[in-house]
Amino acid sequence: MKKIKSASSSAAAPAAITPPPPVIDIEKCFFDCVRRLCAARQRTFEATADFVRQSAAVVEWITSARKVAKWLLLYGNVGNGKSTVARAALITLRQLGVNCTEKNAYDISLLYRELNRQQKAAEEYDRLTRCEALFIDDLGTETNPAALNEILYERYNQMRTTIFTTNLAYGELKTKYGPRIFDRFEELAALVRFDGGSFRARNRQATLELC
Repeated sequence: MKKIKSASSSAAAPAAITPPPPVIDIEKCFFDCVRRLCAARQRTFEATADFVRQSAAVVEWITSARKVAKWLLLYGNVGNGKSTVARAALITLRQLGVNCTEKNAYDISLLYRELNRQQKAAEEYDRLTRCEALFIDDLGTETNPAALNEILYERYNQMRTTIFTTNLAYGELKTKYGPRIFDRFEELAALVRFDGGSFRARNRQATLELC
């Protein structure tokens, strides 16, 4: 007699269902993050016209533009809020369920130097290459520009969300990283220029002069 398999044994396992991203007020979440980051550094949030315009562009990128422009480049003068805005964007993405990582460009170059000597360094470098969203702060401060090549090429190829801040002028990226990397910024990056003066200078406390 032929043995009949039970329905339960032959049925395929149900496919895993990916939960939808949380529904949040992106603009409110972003500006709340900016205020908290300023407060954590004992700084007052200054909603200047430039800062509001720049922040609105970043909110637009989070909300819709990143579906096309997977990279976001915040560039301009020192001390005018680029890193704060980028971190607020990163925290907002986390609130949307995106797995995010932050690393300073200089620290990536130190990591790169240890790739052939430490397994942990290689694992961390690979994680930066493959994580869902990455914030690279202070692009241009790395000791070896080649330290970022593999990360940028792989993140470009896989269309992975990447946020950058830099004090370099936009055109200087071509000189620093070469035409192949620059061409990828041209295609994939949304640009937000920060022209304002330094918030650090305005917030600087009176210094004690010793003589």
